[in-house]
Amino acid sequence: MARSFVDCAKQLGLSDEVKKYLAGDLDIDDVTLRSLGEKHREAMNKKYQAELDVIAVARMDDALEAYRGDTRAAARAFLTMDDMRTGQAGVEQQIAATTSYYMARLNKVFDEADNRTFVKKLWTDGSVEDTTFSKNIMRELRGTGTGDANAAQAARLWREVAEELRIEYNRAGGFVRRLEDWAMPQRHVAKKMLKATKANWMADTDKLLDWDRMGIQPQQRGEYLDKVYDTIVTNGASKVDMKDVQRMGGGAKTANKYREHRQLHFKDADSWLAYSDKYGDGSVVGSMMDHIQGMSRDLGLLKTMGTNPEARFQTLKARVAHEQKLNPLEKVRGTNNIQAVWDNINGIGFTGRESLETFGAVSRSIA
Repeated sequence: MARSFVDCAKQLGLSDEVKKYLAGDLDIDDVTLRSLGEKHREAMNKKYQAELDVIAVARMDDALEAYRGDTRAAARAFLTMDDMRTGQAGVEQQIAATTSYYMARLNKVFDEADNRTFVKKLWTDGSVEDTTFSKNIMRELRGTGTGDANAAQAARLWREVAEELRIEYNRAGGFVRRLEDWAMPQRHVAKKMLKATKANWMADTDKLLDWDRMGIQPQQRGEYLDKVYDTIVTNGASKVDMKDVQRMGGGAKTANKYREHRQLHFKDADSWLAYSDKYGDGSVVGSMMDHIQGMSRDLGLLKTMGTNPEARFQTLKARVAHEQKLNPLEKVRGTNNIQAVWDNINGIGFTGRESLETFGAVSRSIA
C-alpha cells in the first residue's frame, strides 16, 4: 500500500520544521520565521523542498511496485486516475480535485457577496460578466472605496480564497510570499500584444507600472519590458536567456515558479484595468479563474510529484523504457503513450485560442 506523506515523514525521520509544515502549523510567512532572516528562510525552504522530494520519490516507487512489473500501466495510472491498486490519487485526479475545490470557493465568493444575478449569468452563460461590479471588486482590492457593498464583500472573500491557495501551495513545497495589497495576476493576450507591436506595448505599459515598488531603475526599464514582452509572446521560449530579469521564475522547479510571479506591479486599480482592457481580455473574474486553475494545477503536481514534476516525469518515462525492456518499436509506443498523458496535463498541443492567447504559466509568472 502506498505510504502517505505523514507515513513517509515518520519513516524518513524528517525535521520538526517539516513536520510542522505537513501538519499545516507553519507557513513560510509565519511571523516567527520573519524574525529569523532571509538566509534562514531560504535555507529552510530548500531543506523542506528536498525532504518533500524524498517523499514524492517514495510515493512514486510505491505506485509502480503496486503493478508488479507492468511499469507502463503503473505509470499511466500514476499520471491519471487512482484505480485502487495504489491507494493514492493520480496526478490528473489530484489536479481535478484541487481545481474543483477552489473553483467552488470562487463561486461561493459571489454567492455570499449577494450578487446572485451576476452569479447566475456568470455560471450559466459563461461569457457574460457584469463589468461594473467586477471592476469595482478590483478597485476595492487595491484600496479604492467604491460604495458598492457587494463588491467590497466579494473583494474580502476573494482575498481569503487566494490566501488559502497560497498557503496550501507553500505547504506543498512552493514559495510564494504574502503581499498585503496583492489583488490577482494580470492576463496577457499575446495576439493583442503582437498586433500592437513591441514598441507600443512597452510605451503603454511603462506608464501604468509602479516602477519604484518594482525596484527597477529608469535606465533598466526598457530592457526589462523588452524581455517581459518576448517572454509572453513566445510563451516562455525566450526565457532561456532571462536569468537577469529579476529572477522571474526561470528555474526548473514548479515549487519556485511563483516566487517572483507578481513582478509587474501596476500603480493602482485603474492602471490594472486599463492594461486588462487593452492587452488582456478585460475580465476581472477571468483573471480570478485563471489564477485558480493555474495554481491548482501546479499544486496538484507538487502534491503528487514533488517540487520538480518534469524531472520526476522524465525518471518515470525512463523506467518505462528500461524496466520493460521494450524493443525499439514498442519502446516508442510505450513512452509516447505516457508522454501524451503528460503533455495533456501540461496543456501542450492545444490549438486556436489556447495556443495564441494562452493565459498559462508564463503570463502568471510575470504579472
